[in-house]
Parts: sequence; C-alpha cells; structure tokens
Amino acid sequence: MRTWQVAVVGLLVAAGIGLSIFFVFARQAVRFEETDEATARRQLEQARASFGSAHPILALNDAGQLQRLGSPAESPQQPADRLMVLAYLTSERGLVRVEVPLWFLKLKAPVVRPAFPEPIPGSD
Repeated sequence: MRTWQVAVVGLLVAAGIGLSIFFVFARQAVRFEETDEATARRQLEQARASFGSAHPILALNDAGQLQRLGSPAESPQQPADRLMVLAYLTSERGLVRVEVPLWFLKLKAPVVRPAFPEPIPGSD
C-alpha cells in the first residue's frame, strides 16, 4: 500500500471509531418512554421537586424563545455537572429524557453553537 492509502484507511478507521463512540454515548443519553400526559406531568413535578428550592436558570417563554431567569452565581447549590431535559411529546404520547454531561457540551461547543444563533439574553 502507498502512504496516502494507509493514511486514508487510518482516517476512515478513526472516523468510524469516533462515530461509534458518539452513537453509543447518544444512545445512553436519550431515553423515550411511552406514557400518558397525566403520568408525564407527575414525573415532571417529581423532577422539579428534586431540585428543592433551586430555580431554573433557563426557560422557554410563551413565544418559544429561550430566556435567562437567573444566574448560576445566585444559586447556593453545587456547580452543575450535566444538562438534563425532560419533555413530553403530545403527538408521540411519550416522555423524552436527555442527560448530557457538561464536559461533552463544552467539547462539542463548535457544533452546538449554531443551534443558538442569538446569544441568550443576560448571558453576557
């Protein structure tokens, strides 16, 4: 084999390994559970109660835009180490749970950033 062929094969193998790791990680981070709306509401309330007196830092307003509600510095809680999302999809009648470590979001920031074309108000 020529040098460039070895390099291409090595690059393809590395890409395959990287994608495999990403898909295994993504599969573990996202869970879908079929449930009715009442059960989903109870689970959402239980999740909120698990945070005690802490308040959300980000939320969606009535227009569906992301808004900042507070500052992490105002919270007496320990620093966040993961992003947790809980959403009920009415069309699918299912509850989606996503739990992603913040180190992964920092690693993927260049890819995630385009999803937020405008800065979050108050995040300066």
